[in-house]
Amino acid sequence: MAAALAAASVATVVRAWPHYMPFVNSLALGRPPYELISDSNLDWDTGLPEVERYVQERGLTDVLIDSYNVSDPALYVPQGRRWSCQAATAEDAGRWAIVSANLFLDGENCAWLLARPREPVAGGSLYALQLPATIPAPGSPGGPPLASAYRYLGGGPFDWREIMHRAIEDPQQMPAIYDWMMQWYRAQQNAK
Repeated sequence: MAAALAAASVATVVRAWPHYMPFVNSLALGRPPYELISDSNLDWDTGLPEVERYVQERGLTDVLIDSYNVSDPALYVPQGRRWSCQAATAEDAGRWAIVSANLFLDGENCAWLLARPREPVAGGSLYALQLPATIPAPGSPGGPPLASAYRYLGGGPFDWREIMHRAIEDPQQMPAIYDWMMQWYRAQQNAK
């Protein structure tokens, strides 16, 4: 029995290699990991080097990336630029996008993209897809959500990642960001 369990463990490790982060076992019955798990169990941007390989293999020159972390995805994927899948605009139509699996149903409200054909990258921690030729209006069937339906990482009331991006790109903004956050916090306290 011990030998059988050890063999099953080795087989599982070999099957999952090298994608241990988004791994779900066979009990998932083929369901995509983003329907079962989220957050650090699924993606920490560890797959961005594989995104760069994916982009190079397909000859893509300009890719929209909505990654889960606060790092600039262009550090790993020079052809990529930061993007928010819940704030797609008409200018994004027909373009290729790479989206963290965490953002479809949890970290952001990007379930509208699940109707699109998509290809798992980095074992399913990220997905590549081509956006529709016409982006439906926000709030319409098959379109991105209205701004009032946006969700943010960690259930926050605003986009923490965008604030962190601003602070990383220009540390001189830190005092202004801190003041804004304190004003927001005080307003929430006063509203109670």
